[in-house]
Amino acid sequence: MKLLYKILFNVCCFLFLNAQVFSQCNGPIYDTLFQTQCGGNSSIQVDSFITSQNCDSIVSTIITASPSYTINITDTICLGSTYTFADGTQSIINSYILYTSNFTTINNCDSIIYESINLFLTYNNINNFILCYGDSLLVNGNQVVVTKDSNFVVNYTSINGCDSIENYNVVVNQKDTTVVNYNVCYYGSQMFVD
Repeated sequence: MKLLYKILFNVCCFLFLNAQVFSQCNGPIYDTLFQTQCGGNSSIQVDSFITSQNCDSIVSTIITASPSYTINITDTICLGSTYTFADGTQSIINSYILYTSNFTTINNCDSIIYESINLFLTYNNINNFILCYGDSLLVNGNQVVVTKDSNFVVNYTSINGCDSIENYNVVVNQKDTTVVNYNVCYYGSQMFVD
């Protein structure tokens, strides 16, 4: 009987070793079995307790912390340009925008990309001129003689590489071509108005 008791005791009271493996995202990590907080990095939590048969047991919980990411991107584009955000969304940008793209990493952790989009200005200048018939105007580096009402449009690229437009609206005052007929006597005189 003593031998049987010894065998049963040895069978009952061997050390229970149990390893649990968890993978969690960055941040506070919790051992779900014992509700203990493990911090923000990978860790091993070892807990021991006594079984109902009065035997020692050890539970080792291996927790691997997978990273989550927060990325800030700042970009500057031309006013009215189309921009493709990190998540693939495209938009025409006409004012400053802060856009958020949400992703999930390979380990199911949240990752966020914040995109701050600033703008380079484009120009659409309108220049109005009133000129006399035959006057000249400098348009895009060229002298242009105007004889009638005209509109010139010059497309150019600004210093930041953005498309810009310069408009020249010209109104021409025509020269007076009035013909005045006078009857003048032979050896007479007539005064002409200049």
